[in-house]
Amino acid sequence: MKRTISGKQLLTIKPDLITLEEGWHECLGDIPRHCVVFVWGQSGNGKTGAMMSFAKALTKYGKVLYNSCEEEFGYSMQNNVRLAGLHEVGKRFQLTIDSLEELSDRLEKPKSPEFVFMDSVQAMGLKKSQVKEFCNRFRNKMLVFISWADGNLPKGRVAQDLKFDASIKIWVSGFKAFSHGRFYGETGEKIIWDEGARKAYGREKKEVEDGND
Repeated sequence: MKRTISGKQLLTIKPDLITLEEGWHECLGDIPRHCVVFVWGQSGNGKTGAMMSFAKALTKYGKVLYNSCEEEFGYSMQNNVRLAGLHEVGKRFQLTIDSLEELSDRLEKPKSPEFVFMDSVQAMGLKKSQVKEFCNRFRNKMLVFISWADGNLPKGRVAQDLKFDASIKIWVSGFKAFSHGRFYGETGEKIIWDEGARKAYGREKKEVEDGND
């Protein structure tokens, strides 16, 4: 039987939190160093650009690995890396194109990256049982799952389950990122691309909401 703790004992546990720059603190506030992050949005709304910015902010705290199964190493990904300034951080940011099994083997190695992006749930063909095992296996990492959207919702049952379980949930629409999870900063949002966001939200237009958890 597992031991119990009192409320007073609970408050003595110091959480391992990090404070991100690049505008992410205003969106999310202080966040756990190790957790599951779920990001979703429709194509052409700035999802990859948002994640490049998020990755850049995380490089301050350690190595970042981006599993680029969707865009691979093509021109679009090159452009996103360049715009985010990730080519300037050296080996703190690296890209790969791995299956989940290959990625697991890579993360088991000593001094493996602490922050791991999977782009995307659909491109990697992830299954519910795989995801659960992977998340349990790497509780000492921040795992960032990126998903397509079907309307305002994540596309597919696996993605929807991931959104439900994730500590941090980020919805990207109209070149803005919105916090939809337990962690919420001063504004709860971050602009990814000024011009694109102005076009999307500069006139009377209802922001997309799917209901906060």
